[in-house]
Amino acid sequence: MKRLLIGLVVGVGALGGGFRYFFDPVNGEQRRRNALHLWQKRNDEVLDAARAASGQVQEAAHQATSAASDATSAIRERVGEATATDDASIGADPKSAPKVAARG
Repeated sequence: MKRLLIGLVVGVGALGGGFRYFFDPVNGEQRRRNALHLWQKRNDEVLDAARAASGQVQEAAHQATSAASDATSAIRERVGEATATDDASIGADPKSAPKVAARG
């Protein structure tokens, strides 16, 4: 909670400083003009970098999802094998086992 509060204070301070910088009555107009010019000059580079980063994040998310799915399948397979082994060792008939309702 303390970190959140510190982050909030720093963020609000930075935002306030940015407003003071760009809306300064003496130099604010020139600063806004310079910032707009810089954005217009560099926006293609920034947007291309953002698109590339987005693609990399999507690929990483896809790989993580696949790995989690594979791990889940392996665990289910092991649980099924263990259950079958346990049932066989006690002579239980898996077909006569009571059905357990799935929670969802």
